Amino acid sequence: MDQVAFPLCEGSEDELGRWKDHAQARTVMRFVAVPMPELCVAHGEPGTWSKRFRCYSRPTSDFDRKSRRSQFLRDFMFSWDRVVRQVDRLATAYSTTVTTYGCAACRGWLHRRRARSAALLVVALLLLIAVPRVLAESSQDGLVALSLLAGLGMLVVTVASARWLLEFARATTSEDGNRLIIDSPHPKYARAAVAMGAERIPLLKRTEEH
Repeated sequence: MDQVAFPLCEGSEDELGRWKDHAQARTVMRFVAVPMPELCVAHGEPGTWSKRFRCYSRPTSDFDRKSRRSQFLRDFMFSWDRVVRQVDRLATAYSTTVTTYGCAACRGWLHRRRARSAALLVVALLLLIAVPRVLAESSQDGLVALSLLAGLGMLVVTVASARWLLEFARATTSEDGNRLIIDSPHPKYARAAVAMGAERIPLLKRTEEH
C-alpha cells in the first residue's frame, strides 16, 4: 500500500522553546511543516481521541544489519546493549512530535493489544519469580537457570509488544530528518493529507528507491 510523507523543517525559536540555545536539540528536533488531518489513520474516520508522542528516526547501525534472529539473541544475551542503543538514539536521532487520532473502531484493537502485553508480562514474571522459587525448593538448580533465561527472553518480547503506539500511528521519521512518513494509511486519510500539503508515495516509487 502507499505511504504519505509530511515535510519536516527546523524549528523556530518559539517552537524550540527552552531548547533554542541547545545546539544538539536545534540540529535533531524537527517540526511538521504542514497541518496533519485529524483523522484515524486506519479507518479514515474523524478522530474521537488522540495520543501525542515523539517519533524518532532509526539511523541504520551495525545492529540493524544483523538478521532478526541475531538481533533477538544479542538482546537476549546482552540486554544492557539495548538500553545503550536507545539512549544513544534519543540523543542523536532526528525526531518530531506527532499527534495521532483514533476512532471508536480502534478502541477494540487497543484493548486487545494492551491485554496481550499484560498477558506477556504475567508470563515473564512467572518465569522470573514464581517458577524459579518452586524449582529451587525442589533442588532443581539447572531448571532454575533455564527458567530465568526464558523469563528474560519473554521480558524482551513484552517490551517490544508494549510499543503499541508506533504501530497504531504507523509513523516514522525519515533517517535524514526531512519527512514524517505514514505507512499504509486509509485512502480517506491519504487524500486529506495530500490536500493539506503532504506527498503521496506510491508503492512503485518506493520499490524503485530501494
